Amino acid sequence: MNQEAASRRFSGLNQDNRALRLVVVASVLVNVILVIGFVFRTQIVTIVPSNVMTKATYTASSADEGALSSWGLYLATLLGNVTPSNADFTADSVGHLLAPGIYKEVMGGISDQVTKIKTGQLTLQFEPAAVKFEAAKNVVYVDGWLSTTDSHGTSQREERTYEIYFDVVNYQPRVVGLTSYLGKPHFGQ
Repeated sequence: MNQEAASRRFSGLNQDNRALRLVVVASVLVNVILVIGFVFRTQIVTIVPSNVMTKATYTASSADEGALSSWGLYLATLLGNVTPSNADFTADSVGHLLAPGIYKEVMGGISDQVTKIKTGQLTLQFEPAAVKFEAAKNVVYVDGWLSTTDSHGTSQREERTYEIYFDVVNYQPRVVGLTSYLGKPHFGQ
């Protein structure tokens, strides 16, 4: 009888051992799958910019509406508020945001504007009124009022729109297109 009980216990232990081996193999497979998923996962960065009240989410190659609208508003405000004393700083700051493909062309235009601002002793003041985003093109439209004052105190006020096209490379927004024009934004054109 002792031998029969021992045989049953031994048989039960063998079955438990087989079951535990299957559990260990399954755990190893699940861990391998989790490690592969973790290694190849794209990172998402969430930033709360200072000039908007919503969260801005970036991935390695894209950003949401809040992020790009925030950058567009920043850039339009930077370009629209220039004096002879901060013109060089403004040009340098804008240069850091430009994509390499448009850098030379845009910086040439900005350099011409800086020269005009310094020689004419002009002061630009931009008051943004609206920021609109077109997701299909990653373009931000910043509409507002631009006041230009010369050294004699003569002021001219006009409605101006800054149209800024963005691309995101390694979590960093880059300006790939930039234009400004009189009047309201030209959506979908």
